[in-house]
Amino acid sequence: VETGLILEQGATNSIQNFFSNAGALQWSSNQNSEPVATSSVTAPDGSTTAFKQEINSVANGIHSIYHYGSVPVGQQLCFSVYAKAAEYDRLYLYTDGIAPTIGGIFYNLLNGTIGGGPLQPTDSYGIENVGDGWYRCWFSGTPTSGTTAYFHIDIAQSDNSRTFVGAVGDGIYLWGPQREYSAFPSSYIYTDTGNVTRSADVATSPSTTREQDF
Repeated sequence: VETGLILEQGATNSIQNFFSNAGALQWSSNQNSEPVATSSVTAPDGSTTAFKQEINSVANGIHSIYHYGSVPVGQQLCFSVYAKAAEYDRLYLYTDGIAPTIGGIFYNLLNGTIGGGPLQPTDSYGIENVGDGWYRCWFSGTPTSGTTAYFHIDIAQSDNSRTFVGAVGDGIYLWGPQREYSAFPSSYIYTDTGNVTRSADVATSPSTTREQDF
């Protein structure tokens, strides 16, 4: 167990929340599912700002939402999102539009394990239990070509299976998507309309003089 002072480096979240503060959808949802607001589930920060990714078509296929943006070639990136089981308890994450495609990982939201993958070149990946059934799912990788990356969140039916006939209204709970340039995820930085940067932690201590120093 680590003890003592732990300082976090600065970081920038460059992927927007699922909806803006004004209620506008900011993720694409044309692949048989969509994010919807829900106040029935408490988010990891204790608020009622979680979302539910719901299936909106019974078509036999993938059930995905995605967000895209420009990324620099040769710079390591990390994508993360908090997820909680609802009617489904598997999540699949990957990034394409760049080379190589990164991720391709199945996350088990019942027992907090990796259910399959990575199916694509990936530097690091993991799943972290943050309490109350929520898990932070993440991966990192380094694109060698391509400048527009698509970050996908798919509902999976089971480990290694994300193509299925879904039930409309069923899904998983989501909160706090984050894209940053690092090997591992840092603490969540909320962003509504653009890049938001958190400065590095700085430790300071008042100067004191002890009697025994004399």
